[in-house]
Amino acid sequence: MDRRTPSDWLVLAVALIASAPAWIVKHPPLEDLAFHASTIRVLHSYGDAKYGLGAHYVLTLGRTQYLLYYLLGSVLSFVMSPMTANRLLLSVYLTGTPISIAILCRTIGRDVRLALFAVPLLYNVMYIFGLLPFVFGIPFMFFGLAAFASHARQPT
Repeated sequence: MDRRTPSDWLVLAVALIASAPAWIVKHPPLEDLAFHASTIRVLHSYGDAKYGLGAHYVLTLGRTQYLLYYLLGSVLSFVMSPMTANRLLLSVYLTGTPISIAILCRTIGRDVRLALFAVPLLYNVMYIFGLLPFVFGIPFMFFGLAAFASHARQPT
């Protein structure tokens, strides 16, 4: 296992700071934030008689491409509120994107500090419109590209 460099720590620190806007305001200015939190609540409390959501909603889990996001939010809702779970998933995007880009940069032999250029781009139209389940997948895409690049360099 290789040692972490100061550049690695810089990318990690900036990535963590990038998620601060999700936590420092009571209501982040995202159009669909409340919709996603309420969807997580419905999924999490669907069978709970206290909420009575089963009388008003029908679960059609196979008809959404955002199922992973909502299921993770529902699981997290066992230990936190749906809004906090939503913020945590949002933080995965905001923190994970620069980190995953840094890993990709290292894998292809580039300077990890190039990942810092991604931070201003995190707050984009998709983020503001609240397309959270979509942007949640962006860090996983870069992790996948890094895994592919690593495998392509040394195939089995």
